[in-house]
Amino acid sequence: MAKRWFLVAIFITDLDGTLLAPYNTLSKEGVKVIQKARQLGHSIYFATGRNYNQVSPIFIKYGLEIDGVICLNGAYVKEMLEHPLPLDFYPTLKQYIPSSFKITCHTLDMVYQNMSIKQKCKQVIKVILRYGDYRYRTALSKLDDQSQIYKVEIQSSDLIAVKQLYQTLQTLFKNQVNIVLGSRDNIEITALKASKLDAIIELMEMNHYLKEEIYVFGDSGNDASMLNYFENSYAPVSAMECAKKVAQHTCLDPKQDGVIQIIKQVIDQERKYKNE
Repeated sequence: MAKRWFLVAIFITDLDGTLLAPYNTLSKEGVKVIQKARQLGHSIYFATGRNYNQVSPIFIKYGLEIDGVICLNGAYVKEMLEHPLPLDFYPTLKQYIPSSFKITCHTLDMVYQNMSIKQKCKQVIKVILRYGDYRYRTALSKLDDQSQIYKVEIQSSDLIAVKQLYQTLQTLFKNQVNIVLGSRDNIEITALKASKLDAIIELMEMNHYLKEEIYVFGDSGNDASMLNYFENSYAPVSAMECAKKVAQHTCLDPKQDGVIQIIKQVIDQERKYKNE
């Protein structure tokens, strides 16, 4: 067999529904594989809709060290890039959102939501189990008019109303902001150049990564652009159809360590080539 140069892989994975099983769960095997990949010279990035404060408990829980976190759907990478929404955007946007919808505004360090006391009480335990910390959430009414917002989420259990609002917002704000359906009940809005794909392309330019070195994993609408762009793209079998439709490959769901199994296969294959 002809020898080739050792290929360093760049693994970029979504968290919820992709790498992590419910309640921020990552297997012992998953932790070992991530650590081994980095020891062998490969890079690991998380690409998530969360802000950094919502990701950091994972590092503490599993003792993980990775190469970086693409936060807020690509709107922020610590000490590398940031793309907030225009200051005047949210005051304009909220005029079009029905009062029955749940609104979530993300700044770099806080999550602001319009919730009743009853809703908040129900949410506290869920958030602590999922993210490990509730300190970074507060009422939407406390959001300052001059706060830099990096992502807005609009959610409702009325799926027809969500789809109609999504179409309306696409018409109103076309070419002004980036609007995706994160899930069937959730609209996610970021700055025009703030998507996971845009962030990855900027990282590629900064670090001289090659397209063929990149492996991406995702399960929802906010992952679709990166899944569609890269040849080494994977959606779990449990992913949304919009993600599976554009991904080049599928993998097992997070409960079965789907992402971890692909990473392990790649690094094992490269070690084999290197030693031949």
